[in-house]
Amino acid sequence: MEHQVAYSELSDKARLAWETLSGLPLTTLDQQRHAWDVLRAELECLADDPQPGLHVLSYEEQANSYELYLSSQELAALRVMIAWLKANDRAGRMRDLPIYPDVAEAIVSQLGDMPWPGVWEPSYLSDVENGGVLWLHPRTHATILIQLLDATLEDANLLCPGWPQAARQRLVLLLRDVRCWLHAMMTAYDHEVPS
Repeated sequence: MEHQVAYSELSDKARLAWETLSGLPLTTLDQQRHAWDVLRAELECLADDPQPGLHVLSYEEQANSYELYLSSQELAALRVMIAWLKANDRAGRMRDLPIYPDVAEAIVSQLGDMPWPGVWEPSYLSDVENGGVLWLHPRTHATILIQLLDATLEDANLLCPGWPQAARQRLVLLLRDVRCWLHAMMTAYDHEVPS
C-alpha cells in the first residue's frame, strides 16, 4: 500500500533512512531492508504493511540547501575516505558504521561520479584538478557526512595503512577541515531555523 508522510514529520534517523531508499542505485538489499525497518519503527502506518510504499511530501531540499565549497584537495580527501570506507565495509571490517558509505558517495557524486581513477594512490590528493560546490541540506546530507567523518577520524590511524605517514597525515588534516566546515554550516543552520 502507498503511504504518504510529510518530510518535516520525519526524525533525523528516518530522514537518513528515506535518503537511502529514495533513488540511490548503489544500495544493497540489506541496506534497503534496514532503511525500511527504521521507517516501520517510526511510522505506525508502515508497521503492519508487508509491502509498503512511501511517498514523502514537501521534501524542501532545494529551499533549505546550503553551499559547501570544497577545494580540489578537500574533494580528493572525501573521495579517498568514501572509497576506503566502502572497501572496508564490503570486506566486513566496518560493521559499526553509522550510515552506509554509498549514501555519502551519492552526495559527493554531485562533483563527479565514481570510479575515481587513482583514488587509492597518495598522489590522488594532489591529482584532482578542480573542487566545487556541494549543495547540502544541513539535517540530512551534512549529518551523513559528519557521521562518516567522525567514524573515520575516530580511527584515523587505520586509514589507508599502505600510504606513507606524511600522506596519511595530510589526508587526516584535510578531512578535519571538511568536518570543521560542515560543523560551521550546521551551527549557522541551527541559529537561522527555529527548532
